[in-house]
Amino acid sequence: MFKHRYLSFTMFFAIILLISACGGSGFDPRLYNKKQNSTGGGEDGGVTEPDNPDVGLPVDPDNDPFLFAENSDPNRHFKSTEFDNLEMRATFSGNNTPSYAFAKGGWNSANPTKKEFSKGGPNSSGGGHSITAMHYYLYKGLNPVFSPNSSYNTGAHGDRVKRFYFYRFTGKGGGIQGLDNMLVAVDTYTKLVFSFSLPIRFTSVLGQQVPTAWGAVDTKVQNGKYKFYEYDPVGIVDKNGKVELYKWYTDAMGRSDYNPIIGSPDREVATYGKTGRSPYYTLAAVSTGDVFRDNVKSKEFVYRTMKQGKSEWLHSYSFSMDGKTLTVKREEWRTGKVVIDSTYQHVATISGTLAKYKSKYSYTPISITLKESSKELHLQYYSTPGRIDFTDAEPKFPDRVKGKVFQGAGYTYTFSNDGKSIRLSNGKTYNLTWRDEGRYAVYSYKWSPWSYAFWGVWIDDHASNGGVVVDGKITWTATSWSSPETTPPGIATEYPAYLK
Repeated sequence: MFKHRYLSFTMFFAIILLISACGGSGFDPRLYNKKQNSTGGGEDGGVTEPDNPDVGLPVDPDNDPFLFAENSDPNRHFKSTEFDNLEMRATFSGNNTPSYAFAKGGWNSANPTKKEFSKGGPNSSGGGHSITAMHYYLYKGLNPVFSPNSSYNTGAHGDRVKRFYFYRFTGKGGGIQGLDNMLVAVDTYTKLVFSFSLPIRFTSVLGQQVPTAWGAVDTKVQNGKYKFYEYDPVGIVDKNGKVELYKWYTDAMGRSDYNPIIGSPDREVATYGKTGRSPYYTLAAVSTGDVFRDNVKSKEFVYRTMKQGKSEWLHSYSFSMDGKTLTVKREEWRTGKVVIDSTYQHVATISGTLAKYKSKYSYTPISITLKESSKELHLQYYSTPGRIDFTDAEPKFPDRVKGKVFQGAGYTYTFSNDGKSIRLSNGKTYNLTWRDEGRYAVYSYKWSPWSYAFWGVWIDDHASNGGVVVDGKITWTATSWSSPETTPPGIATEYPAYLK
């Protein structure tokens, strides 16, 4: 069934927020990486990726983007050596949105084997609370999620990696909780910023899923088809050390959406003030399969139509494991019945965000478009887009109760076919008058031209005969006659009645 959905914990970096626990001193573990399981360098960090078995490179130098003139100048925009004298600074807003900047300074050698450098920094913040004992780590030309001697960090592929600087920080969240988080990588040649790491293992702490180990974007995303530098850049550094993060990325962070994206390959390369593709993506375009199908395979984009009479159906656009088949289906609330409305087959890819699919019952294919960082899917001729991160509000109240009869002690409550009125067994009829969403609504009875009685109705599941009847019980509360919206639904405990 669709109605219970959980967001993926795929994340490029972990940041921190506070939760209300133990008098407000608890530190939110959602995005915290346990120190003892760190993958970075420093005194305690073991890597989680011993090697990358597939680091094949183009055999034709003419098609190697690392050798293109526009990508092979270390002094483009400003000298790459200036990063040796720029210290990282990181802060995080209350909704997980990061801000990065560089300040003039220097680094201290910490572990030459790992090309690791370190430097203490000023206190930072996350979720409106302080991060103390901030300490930053820099890895020059070595991806810290792989071992230093791996083929990924040595040989021909190591020659590619050496132009990137990778960053990490440790600190104390709220002054008490140890943090050890990977951040981003900077291409010192093009000055573009990339995400390179994500949590791969979790444990439960205070009821929250906590990442306990880190892996590489190169191996843990898209079945390892792309290197981290082939995904769309998340920002760019200017000559003054300011890091411009692109809006699609900060918006995604604000939604807790940490997935990498590869947009259309026919876009221009990202630069100052303009999002775009990676300058190294042509490598992926030559060496891998269909980019649109890679962006949608095994994914499901969901929506619920909230117009009364339809909200009991949860709709989805579901792609097969290879992205070649799109199934349009819907699931009925309460029964779990699934109806297949249409099936389409892939016929052409226009770009990473646009493709054509065709039904066997039609001569003309329809356009399928990805929007909002590949999280929203639009189908031609379909009025409502689906979202990969859809949060289900469940059906509106009238759709939960329409046409249903509930039996209580001495009363029978019969809802109309549209759920907008209730007929009591004493002959009175109450009409929907105010709130009609989710599990709570207010109905009123007109005593006189100037007087109404308002009653709040709460609907819930009911355990019966060893099973659970979904939306099987209603309870009532007398609301404030003048302001029914001020009455919380939690006190609706009177006159229980059960679905007949």
